[in-house]
Amino acid sequence: MEFRILNQFNCSLYITGLTLFEIATGKFPYPSNDLFKQIKSVYEDDPPKLPEGRYSKQFHYLIAKCLEKKHQERPNYVQLLEFEFLKTYQHSDISEFAKYVLDSELINESESPVIV
Repeated sequence: MEFRILNQFNCSLYITGLTLFEIATGKFPYPSNDLFKQIKSVYEDDPPKLPEGRYSKQFHYLIAKCLEKKHQERPNYVQLLEFEFLKTYQHSDISEFAKYVLDSELINESESPVIV
């Protein structure tokens, strides 16, 4: 039982990282047309990385820690809440950003907003 809970928690953090990555870039980081290629990429390839120069170091760090290959190296939720990025923006209104993302069918990389 304990392993299953731990495994679900670590998968949840990984999925959080993938979701933040996709929201920020407008693209899913793995091949999206073939489930088996996705699974193979997750297990065999390096974790996806955000493009350099578009996002803050704090956001890069958050994504990198959520997408750690070894689940033991991912933070827990208490540790995650202490990340500088989350502490800096915990009271920010992201409604305009969310509206932009939801209104866009496909975000062109040159048009996507930069997360500070």
